[in-house]
Amino acid sequence: MRLDHRFTAMLFVGALVITPAISLPAQQGERQLPRITDGLIYEGKLVFLGTPSCVTCHGLNGRGTERAPRLSDKKWLHGDGSYAAIIELVTHGVPEDEAVTGQEMPFRGWRNSATDREILAVAAYVWSLSHQ
Repeated sequence: MRLDHRFTAMLFVGALVITPAISLPAQQGERQLPRITDGLIYEGKLVFLGTPSCVTCHGLNGRGTERAPRLSDKKWLHGDGSYAAIIELVTHGVPEDEAVTGQEMPFRGWRNSATDREILAVAAYVWSLSHQ
């Protein structure tokens, strides 16, 4: 069976037109995360230890408690342990039915009103605990 050259040309042009439209949303959806610096980690540690705080459930230095898992090792129960994944966890929380301990981690962290800067900072600190 012989393909018509016009049909082949239309397929090629169609692929060129459609391809950018398919890849464009993924590029637009990406956000630039701040570089993890010592300053951001220190700021995050202050947030982690603040009141009310992450330390209540995750323990000093993220060692874990009966209320929440350890954060200072390479084993991640939710996500891959990347900075971006930790930001997502803190932002959206972990529902009670998905939590290993059966205790919910509230969205936007510990008080449901954490600022974006606090979330980025505490995520940097938590990331640093398992990436030493």
